[in-house]
Amino acid sequence: MTIPADFVQANTMMLQAYAALSVAADTEAEQALVEQLTSIMAGAVPPERVSHFFEFGYARREELPAELLPAFADVGNFAWTMGFYGLGLDSRGAFMEALLRGQTLPEGATAPEPMAAFAPAVPA
Repeated sequence: MTIPADFVQANTMMLQAYAALSVAADTEAEQALVEQLTSIMAGAVPPERVSHFFEFGYARREELPAELLPAFADVGNFAWTMGFYGLGLDSRGAFMEALLRGQTLPEGATAPEPMAAFAPAVPA
């Protein structure tokens, strides 16, 4: 686990995960993930970009390659401990990070709902 200490380290981890996902994307569904991540990476506001990267990884964790989940969790740790975009409230970010790492939540805790902008489409 390598938790970024600043935006430079967070951006480096994000770019490495983005590159790995881009190279591995073979199917149309995987290409759609890359396109969504591309729009996140193009964001101009660092706290928003970091937070959305984390939210995207959490929302799409079932679809992303397992080897990339630690990068989303590590960047997420940076985002929620800095309190970006409400991730520190009600343990939201901590619970999201734990689930990305394959850990269980404390007894009585419920998994946070994914951010609607990044949640997988529900089949009709």
